[in-house]
Order: sequence, then structure tokens, then C-alpha cells
Amino acid sequence: EWATIHGICYLLGSFDSGTKILSGEKYSTFVTAFPVLRLIKEKIASGSMFVFGDESNIEESKFRKNFFGQYGNEDFFESVIRDLSNCQVLLLTDFNKRFRAMDASIMWTTLLDPRFSLKSSHWKDAAEKAQVKDLLLENVEAVAAKQAYAARIPTSEEDSSASNNDSDDENAIRIFGDEKRIQTPRSNITVKEKAVAHANQEVLSYMLATESIGKPSFDPLDWWRVHKHWYPNVAALARKWLSVPATS
Repeated sequence: EWATIHGICYLLGSFDSGTKILSGEKYSTFVTAFPVLRLIKEKIASGSMFVFGDESNIEESKFRKNFFGQYGNEDFFESVIRDLSNCQVLLLTDFNKRFRAMDASIMWTTLLDPRFSLKSSHWKDAAEKAQVKDLLLENVEAVAAKQAYAARIPTSEEDSSASNNDSDDENAIRIFGDEKRIQTPRSNITVKEKAVAHANQEVLSYMLATESIGKPSFDPLDWWRVHKHWYPNVAALARKWLSVPATS
């Protein structure tokens, strides 16, 4: 029984570690939970957790080395390992049912926490890193375009008013003859294109600034309080996603 308890404690060790991380946060957010959950899954999905097939496999893990040293010569050893392996499968199955949507479509939000960058350890591979970067840029572009359209001037009514004020008046005195209005050429760059270009630059600057922070004790809310004017469109998304608590 002690061997089984020892093994279960090891199996649940990543949950204990993750709980300590989240409970140690001043304000544990939805965004913070995803990297923790991703790393917990990586631990409990390990195919070598309860494998004692050869000496090199045993030596590479402190747990396996100690566990095998204590119980490896006991008659119940194989039975305990089998039970622990079954527990691992059940735990992983239940975990996957509860947390199905941990893919790039939601994981990109972790980039809004300045402690997490593309250098963080919770990303699957280079393809996912590229995908979450594109999703961040896409969402920042949408925010920038929306704000640009909201601030666009003059309106169509103002254009109409201006044209009426400049209409011909047959009583007007023209000592220099009829003046020809000089038309200022309009830029071919649309409001959206300007917003997208600005958003691109803002995202690149933000990701460069947060590339090497990675400190657990670092408070992301304090960081955004200082830097919100530097990255206004990213800050708008951070305000949305960092306001969601990790637990109910």
C-alpha cells in the first residue's frame, strides 16, 4: 500500500505544483491557467512515468530511481506498477474530457500576459507558435480597425456641409475672377490599411518587449498599468482577457 501511495503522490505531483502556482498569484486569471494546465497534461501524459524497463530509464528520473530502489525487489512491484499505470490512463482520460479546447484558438490569449512569450515552455511546437502569433495579430488588427473607424473624421454630413458653404453665390464679389478650387489628392491608403500597419508594428514591439520577462513573481496587471499607453490595442485585449478569473 505504501508503494501505491508513493506512486499516486508522484502522479498527482504536477497538480500540486500547478495549484501552488495559481494560488500564489495576486489575481489568478483565465489566461494564466492555460500554460499551467498544458504543462500538467504534458506530465501526466508521459509514457515513461511508471516504466522501469532498463537501468538508463530508471537513472534518468530521481523518482524512478528511488521508487525502484525501495520496491523493485518486492513481489508486489509489478502489480503496483500496473495499478499506477491504469490510474495514469484514467486521470489523463478525464483531464482530456474536461479540457478539450486547449489549442491555438484559445492559447493565443496567454501572450497577453507579459510573463509568457513565444519562448515559454508551454507551446507544442514551432507551428503552434506561428499560429498563436498570427491570431494575436489578427485580433489586434480588428481592435485597431474598429477604433480607427470610430475616430474617423470628417463624417459624410460634414463633407456635405462644407460643400454647401462653398456653393456659388450670385451676389458674391469676385475681384480676382472665379477661383478654381485646388483638390487635394486623397491617399489610396484606407483607414483599415493604416490601422493594420500600425497594429503590426505594435504587436512586434510588444512581443520584443516581453520576450525575456518570464518571472513568476512578476505582476502582469502592474505591468499593463504602466505600459497600456505604449501598446493601446494590445492593452484593450489584455483588459478583456486578463479580467477573467481562473476559478469561480
